Amino acid sequence: MIREATWYGEISGGKLSLSQPELFRVWLGAVKHQGPIEIVIRGVSAGKTNAQLAYYFGVLVKELSDYAGYSKDEADGVLCRRFLTANRGQPNEYVRSKADLTTEEMSAFIDSVILLLAECGVVVPPQPVIKKCEQSQDSSCKADRGVVQ
Repeated sequence: MIREATWYGEISGGKLSLSQPELFRVWLGAVKHQGPIEIVIRGVSAGKTNAQLAYYFGVLVKELSDYAGYSKDEADGVLCRRFLTANRGQPNEYVRSKADLTTEEMSAFIDSVILLLAECGVVVPPQPVIKKCEQSQDSSCKADRGVVQ
């Protein structure tokens, strides 16, 4: 059985270039598996944004805390246990860390929290749209500081 490995690289002009080709060759030489394999190529996913975390803690956690009388830490814990629990009901059940969430996973988590609060009658302001700087050197771009458009 092959131990799963993740390798990074870039596709340009229809060719794949690995970021560490020599290390990949050494790893591949050490693989004992013979036979079919599966190769998955996908874009590198970005982690959650500071704006997502600011909205989650500054709005959603605060609203649940005010509504239910929880401390902010308790409210965060309740939300994580409810929506980020993996392997629910199994002996290896655990609560995923927000630190490990991608942007898309954090968005889904935030959406779930908004729906829960709405079911409780708590209306929250919408998440602000953040200006994206797509690898721009433009000094006016302030997305990393959470400035809205």
